[in-house]
Amino acid sequence: MFSERIKQLRNSRKLLQKDMAELLGITTSAYGFYEQSKRQPDSATLIKLADFFDVSVDYLLGRTNMPHMDMHKENDLSYDLPQEALDRIEEFIELMRLKYQKKPTSK
Repeated sequence: MFSERIKQLRNSRKLLQKDMAELLGITTSAYGFYEQSKRQPDSATLIKLADFFDVSVDYLLGRTNMPHMDMHKENDLSYDLPQEALDRIEEFIELMRLKYQKKPTSK
């Protein structure tokens, strides 16, 4: 997935592998290995790629199909649920809170 994503992003900007290699400070063959899935970048290079293409590292790695992750929305599992489901989840959470709430110990 990574190799496909960086190749597509590079092509969308009409850049050569040589251009990307210069940007990253690596050899053209090293960059070519990324696009051929023969080599994986270190974390610093991965971040440089994400910053350059203005996408998330998760997008580059294929963990999401959303190039620009809104971290708050991504972590909020409720954004696609109907209100009735949200209400039921809140009721459940409140019931669990009451059930497991510490009760005063009797002496």
